[in-house]
Parts: sequence; C-alpha cells; structure tokens
Amino acid sequence: MRNVISIIVFFSCAIVFVDGQNKITHKSTRKNVKQSVLVHSGRPSVYITFVKRESIDGSSYVFFRLTNNLSWPIVLDMSGSGGKRFGDATLYYVVEDSKTGEQKTGRLYCHVCSSNNLGSGRSIQFSVPTAEIGLGNVLRVRYEFEWETDVSSFEASDTLHTVAYYLDQLPKPGDIVN
Repeated sequence: MRNVISIIVFFSCAIVFVDGQNKITHKSTRKNVKQSVLVHSGRPSVYITFVKRESIDGSSYVFFRLTNNLSWPIVLDMSGSGGKRFGDATLYYVVEDSKTGEQKTGRLYCHVCSSNNLGSGRSIQFSVPTAEIGLGNVLRVRYEFEWETDVSSFEASDTLHTVAYYLDQLPKPGDIVN
C-alpha cells in the first residue's frame, strides 16, 4: 500500500512539474518586445524623412520630418522657427562628413533654447538651409529620454542619442517624391 501511494504521489508531482514547464505565462520574444516599444513595428525607433524643398525670401531650404516611433516621449532642444513657413521649430543639428565624421556646420547642443517633449508617435517638421547640405554628408539631430533629463548638464552626460539622415539619399531637385 505504501508503494502504491508513493507511486501515485510521484506521478502526480511529475505531471504537475511537466505541465508547469509547458505553460508559458509571459512570452518575451524579440517580436513582442519590438511591438511593445515601437508604435509602428516596421519603422525605426526615431527617424528623419525628407518632406520638400522650398525657396523662402530668396533662400533655399530643405524640409525634414523627425518622427518619434517609440512608446515614450523623447526630448529635443529647439527654438522658434521664425514662422510656420520654416517648419514647426528650429532643431539643433550638425552636418558631418559621413566618412570622416568631420563636423561641417551646426551644433547638437543649444545654450539658450527650450527642451520639449515629442510624444509617442508624434513628429515635428524642421528646415535646413540648402547651403548647409552637401553630398557625402550626414545630418544628425540629438535627442534624450525624459528619464535622462535629470542630469544637470547634457554635455556632461556620457549617453548620446542621435538620429541620422544621409544626405546622399535626398531626392534631386525636380524629382517627383511620393
């Protein structure tokens, strides 16, 4: 009798153990993580797209859209744009040689500006003078996460997030852009 009870207890424990191993209560696959972090799973986390070229008051500009595709806000340094015709705001950026990293123009940090949140799934349009853009260069815009803004100085932080747009990818003037 004792052996029968031992065998029943053994098999009962084995069945519970095996059943517990087969049940997955939290799936943490890479696909699920991507879907929970990104607003649109087929796009990068933060990205820049070309919008248009436009001449304003005799000067030529290229307009871009920076999109936050993350599930949480990002923080951007920005100033007023000088009017809606120049975009939603003036973002701080650098233009670098894409091979050497040599900075051609601009700056990533501002000294007198505001730091504003760009919400999840939101975008902001900004313009860059065409004179500052050249083939073989890359446009970079810096951003931070809200939880990183408690640092007293961004420039002292060793974390740097930038989003890049390779200017060789710009449509040529006159190209039809969808």
